[in-house]
Amino acid sequence: MTARPEDDAVVHDDVGEEPPLASLPLIKRRRPAGGPERRPIEMGWSGWAWTVVVVVLSLTWIAGFAEGRPGGVLQRADVAVLDALVAVRSDALTSAARAIALLGSVGAVLFLRWAPVVVLAVFQRGRTLVVFIGALLFARVAASTLTWVIGRPRPWDVTYLYGWEGYAHPSTPLAALAVVAVGAGYALVPAGRWRTRSMWVAGILVALLGTARVYLGVDHPSDALFGAIGAAAIATLAFRLFVPDEIFPVRYDRGRAAHLAIDERREQAIREALDEQAGLELVTVEPFGEEGSGGSTPLRLEVRRGDDGRPETVFGKLYSAGHLRADRWYKLMRTILYGELEDEVAFESVRRLVEYEDYMLRVMREAGVRSVEPRGFVELEAEREYLLLMTFLERATEADQDAELSDGAIDDGLRNIRTMWDHGLAHRDIKPGNVLVRGDQVFLIDVAFGQLRPTPWRQVVDLANMMLVLGLAASPERVYERAVQMFEPDEIGEAFGAARGPAIPRQLREHLKEHAPDLIERFQALAPEHDPIAIQRWSMRRIVMTARTTVIGAAFLALIAVNLADPRAS
Repeated sequence: MTARPEDDAVVHDDVGEEPPLASLPLIKRRRPAGGPERRPIEMGWSGWAWTVVVVVLSLTWIAGFAEGRPGGVLQRADVAVLDALVAVRSDALTSAARAIALLGSVGAVLFLRWAPVVVLAVFQRGRTLVVFIGALLFARVAASTLTWVIGRPRPWDVTYLYGWEGYAHPSTPLAALAVVAVGAGYALVPAGRWRTRSMWVAGILVALLGTARVYLGVDHPSDALFGAIGAAAIATLAFRLFVPDEIFPVRYDRGRAAHLAIDERREQAIREALDEQAGLELVTVEPFGEEGSGGSTPLRLEVRRGDDGRPETVFGKLYSAGHLRADRWYKLMRTILYGELEDEVAFESVRRLVEYEDYMLRVMREAGVRSVEPRGFVELEAEREYLLLMTFLERATEADQDAELSDGAIDDGLRNIRTMWDHGLAHRDIKPGNVLVRGDQVFLIDVAFGQLRPTPWRQVVDLANMMLVLGLAASPERVYERAVQMFEPDEIGEAFGAARGPAIPRQLREHLKEHAPDLIERFQALAPEHDPIAIQRWSMRRIVMTARTTVIGAAFLALIAVNLADPRAS
């Protein structure tokens, strides 16, 4: 007869070292209706300067080409500059100009395009890669379309000293070099002094190419000017709008993209949100436990209550729109690769994601699963950033191969699984980083993937993963001996029939591979034999989603390949 969790009920008040604040204080200051909610786009002075440049450039271009050909003033200016440069031609200058003109050649542009693509792919900066390629394609299509619509011929009455093809306005070689040079600076160089230097280098290269092509007689000055400035503006605005440095900083460390930098602006936003929405004063905030977290930014916060000044340490998880997008891609890929193992429906907003985890924390605690105490969440920026709060576990360690597990701790970990079974719950992400041990107590944290009314398959997967986590620090024989006191042997056999592939979280797989590669086989030898349970789940939704993603992906890759492989392709 298996023991029930009621035989040793969990005491909820044992989570904190000191009696925790019972709940978030009542909000005494309501935000006025119609007040500012979302932070405006911060493009910086250079972003707004380029916006002004684009507006002025557009108005000038419209005025200059209102009749489909350059107006008198623009034409006279082009002729004057061309005549001045042609007048100083010499063999030495011509050789230098031809060498500089190679900056706009197919080989040079291909290298400048593919080098950033490779770097961004290696460092898995997918969003920046998409924006970089999008800027290249947009500039390419815009330039080629304008040259065809305007149809301006090459300069008249000038001896051409370099090869060319197509119409002249705007200069497509200048546009190609400008967008890739500026885009590479934003994509690859961290903001600050080095990026400023990279932009100066880009500007000098583009200016040299423009001057060389005008000197060689293949471009009008206005062709080079409009092509270069327009393409540079496209790259600048694309990166300022879609991958701002405040949210997507350029970095080359091994930190995960999910971990947002707690800079001065974000720390101030946390401080104001805690004060206005929870009546808490922020003392300190620092990253905590990042090595075990891949879907949020974990933080340790020291706070004081506004009314009595009592200090407390709380654990926070910072969620942003970037985490929401990552969750959507993660669930899309799981559906395509394996089918719907469980609920793989993506959240529609960051708010819903945070609300769901806060809700699951409360459900787990109410059911008697030993976890952390939920403390609610605060809004840093409407629909973009939220901070989920919960009790901080003092002196708790991860249940990995270095942990010391007593029989009581093993029982407590298994009892959490038994409790979830009895209340129709599943954790879905049991791994060393989410199983914390303190004495004889085992806490389950990070319930963002938690589920109500899970399938029997998901329930036995939770059991297998918990036994594997405990088995990293204790022998599998010892864990199995404690497990059969709460679960039937056939249930354990079923669990290890399901424990394979994506059913085992990545961090747990890595620990098993490095420290206990035969642990699953040892548990399978102890439990009754059970046929492997299939992971693949086929459905019409999976077939349609896979076909749609394949078609869209193939078309997108084909478009990228054509445009990145041939700078002259439209």
